[in-house]
Amino acid sequence: MIRKFRIEDFDNMLDLAKDYALEAGDGIGAIKIENVMELAKELNIQPGYQTFVSEHEGRPTGGVVCQAINNKWNNKKTGHIMFLFVHPDYRNGFTAKNLVGRAEAWFRELDCELMTTSVQGWHKDYTPNQEFIEQGDSFYGKLMTQCGHTYVKEIK
Repeated sequence: MIRKFRIEDFDNMLDLAKDYALEAGDGIGAIKIENVMELAKELNIQPGYQTFVSEHEGRPTGGVVCQAINNKWNNKKTGHIMFLFVHPDYRNGFTAKNLVGRAEAWFRELDCELMTTSVQGWHKDYTPNQEFIEQGDSFYGKLMTQCGHTYVKEIK
């Protein structure tokens, strides 16, 4: 079942998000829990943001954090998947695909013209987490068209 985020989901969703961030790489995954908690609170009270949760037997198994914006550079209302994470035990089914589908339906409700996302993963030395990136590319490549890359450079 896919549904809107509820405040009682917070701890379980935070655990899922932390695990996902670590999978992305020890560079991008080196998160500060206080910052993640603050971001999660902000995103769920601001207009233009929505979080959907997949649930199995009353427990969250994944989530998608969505943002709808009016892009100034192309004047198109755009839906953006900020984060998508699924518990490892639920990755071989349709959980991630259903979450993305729910995000797309929400974007459609808001009259978005397109939706975007990105796959990013790197280590502390800013080398790519190739396995993570390939998994993301494999998943999104079946649902969307690849139109670019992400580049990272440390600034000292």
